[in-house]
Amino acid sequence: RQLMEQAGWLSGQKVQVVNVNTGGRFETYLIEGRAGSGAACLNGAAARLAQVGDKLLVMAYVLLDQQEARQFQPQIIHVDERNQPLDPAPVPHLHA
Repeated sequence: RQLMEQAGWLSGQKVQVVNVNTGGRFETYLIEGRAGSGAACLNGAAARLAQVGDKLLVMAYVLLDQQEARQFQPQIIHVDERNQPLDPAPVPHLHA
């Protein structure tokens, strides 16, 4: 739950997951877990697409008009090996 709150994500929100170890990509939805647990669990069919210890990137997308897109700053959260947020997380500057 802590990571979802930090990213501004909602339970049930659609996300894309990239398995860095295998290169595989899939879409799923978020289920809120226990706050501070660091649990990142895959359920159902998605559970067959990663192994314990795989590095995963979880991404959500937003549709913006051109003006909104110029002002948009993504939330990038880096975590340690226990899925606890690193502070401060480096955020690249995307707009000139």
